[in-house]
Amino acid sequence: MKQPILWTLLIATLAVVSCSKEATDEVVDPTAKTIANGFNFSTTKSVELNLRLLTNTNAPMKGVVVSVLKPGTTEKDGVLFKAASDANGYIKGSMTVPSYLDTLMITPNYPGLINNAKVLISGSTLTATLGGVNGASSNVIPEPVGVKKRSTGSKFLADPNYVYPAPYTNSQDAVRTDGNYRQYMGVPKFMLPQADPIPQSLLNYIDASLPEQVAVATHHASYLADQAISVLRVTQAADIWVTFVSEGASYQNSLGYYTYPTNNPPQTKDDIGTVTMVFPNASAHDSKGELFPGDKIKLGTFNAGTSIAFVLIQDAWVSFGEYWGVETSRLNFFTHNALNPEVGTSAPDYFKRHSVLLNDNVHNLFLVGFEDIQRQFANGSLNNGCDNDFNDLVFYATSNPLNSIDPDHVEDVDKGGDDDGDGIPVPADEYPGDPNRAYNETMYWNTLLFEDQWPLKGDYDLNDVVIQYRYTYVKNAANQVVDLKCEYKTLAAGANFKNGFGVEFPFASSLVASVTGQRSVSGYITYAGNGLEAGQVNATIIPFDNQNAVIGNAGAGQVINTEMSQPKVEGDQVTVLMTFTSPVSRATIGDGPFNPFLISNMQRGAEVHLPGHLPTSKANLGLLGTADDASVQGTPSTYYLSSGKWPWAIHIAGSFTYMTERSAIQTGYLHFLDWAASSGALFEDWWSNTGSGYRETQFLYTK
Repeated sequence: MKQPILWTLLIATLAVVSCSKEATDEVVDPTAKTIANGFNFSTTKSVELNLRLLTNTNAPMKGVVVSVLKPGTTEKDGVLFKAASDANGYIKGSMTVPSYLDTLMITPNYPGLINNAKVLISGSTLTATLGGVNGASSNVIPEPVGVKKRSTGSKFLADPNYVYPAPYTNSQDAVRTDGNYRQYMGVPKFMLPQADPIPQSLLNYIDASLPEQVAVATHHASYLADQAISVLRVTQAADIWVTFVSEGASYQNSLGYYTYPTNNPPQTKDDIGTVTMVFPNASAHDSKGELFPGDKIKLGTFNAGTSIAFVLIQDAWVSFGEYWGVETSRLNFFTHNALNPEVGTSAPDYFKRHSVLLNDNVHNLFLVGFEDIQRQFANGSLNNGCDNDFNDLVFYATSNPLNSIDPDHVEDVDKGGDDDGDGIPVPADEYPGDPNRAYNETMYWNTLLFEDQWPLKGDYDLNDVVIQYRYTYVKNAANQVVDLKCEYKTLAAGANFKNGFGVEFPFASSLVASVTGQRSVSGYITYAGNGLEAGQVNATIIPFDNQNAVIGNAGAGQVINTEMSQPKVEGDQVTVLMTFTSPVSRATIGDGPFNPFLISNMQRGAEVHLPGHLPTSKANLGLLGTADDASVQGTPSTYYLSSGKWPWAIHIAGSFTYMTERSAIQTGYLHFLDWAASSGALFEDWWSNTGSGYRETQFLYTK
């Protein structure tokens, strides 16, 4: 009979030594709503991904690393999923996403594929094709083309120095309006009917030479050197063509070309006789335009001693009312540096430079890349909004005869390669010298909220411990996980309990070779030889055994970062690195939050879990179903819920503005109860929506 007595004593202790709220504090029970059986307060859903990548001839693309993001975010914020395409061009897997999302963003950051493609979730699946003869599958949402009207005095090729190739005289005459193209997309009638096939080998060269969001000045400084030729110098009579490959711009840029005697280059804009339009709207299909990789235009036949240069007109394609055209008065960026608006130079980067020319002697072409943002302002300061990657428009020039363009002093294209032979080419390979590792899949920061008085009810402010976490899966070329980096930041401790924190993973401890980085200061956790907690069936880590090890108190009160009147404290970030005995499939590891739990007041058996989650092998099962807890052993859906179906912990699929001290969650988040009562069907964005009627900010900790 000793065991029941111990349980009773523990519960009594919890009642007396409550958080920072005294034992006489009012217990909050948000019973105004009825919660259905089986609702687990999840803010996420599972989505199956089925993605395929194809060249413009429908050949599969292998080894392209693709990220899936929340719309409106970038990879710097995190990812929902990241993997490399297989030999058949497929990327498949499961991901956990916020419940309120109906659209996700696919980001290959790879030439020839639409970037930041928005795709609708259909049921619980996300299926899409990027590339191919059609550019993308029909469920990819085209980027909307905004109607732009800047001024009634716009120059729609009214400037006699800007022309279309004969016989076209204006935009309305020169762009296609047949059933396949809409006039306001700006596809030229003089585009050839047969597109160039673009092999992945060429796309790999482009990716290695002009990678997305990597400054050319640091990656390939020689491309910007004074001696690096940036124009096409014709050495014998030849036909010249230009072929569109890709664009990485948010603008609807226009492209033109001009010619001059090779020995007499223009010194000023007035020295240019005529600019002839090539692509009125140099934007890709589903990206505010209708160009596809391989779309080709013949510039003409040129004699020896002629040089061909290009000009990108920034965001110049304009459409409003009955007018469609190129606004030539917009910023012009020329192949000739002296004609560009920047004011100076700074080794090794020449800021007046806006294009690079690269010789590809394998595919017998000359590659051109443009930067479409002003790189330096008139006062000499650099434009931090410019990424200087020179891939905002990428095209290539070819000639007949093949050797009609002078390659002397033209920089060679970077042929990239796979330094470690793992199948992931540079620059996508984040571990170029390690054949066992290829790239990081770093998730978004998410949030865990705990009440620490379980199995007693608390005040329901869910701030006794608030933890932000994210996981980074270090993966090999086969998309298997080699290491798992686990990061935890304690944001608040609205309690005077000394709580610990653990995470149970859904795989066996035997899969783990080593674990490092845990904070153990209180001596009540035992560890196995590989660093996991000993005595557990599943792999379990204890990032910290006492919150005092990761966050201190700078104020006069007991609580930390839950009272607006007290100083804010920055807690330490704990980084736990788990290395596996051999690569493990991503599906075996699964997605966060896994099975996180609070260790209440350093009582190892008193685990506080998310609702519907199982206790670990080290939990005191005798506490289940006692006091205010209504868990029924053997019925997991009831675990860690009260008789009114309310939880002691909630997982938030993103960053979260948590409650101030003694403010129940429903007072700050006005649709929390509506969401819970509907089993998550209504107000799925109750926690993320900052619109009117969603929040009462006086109850939120906003420091």
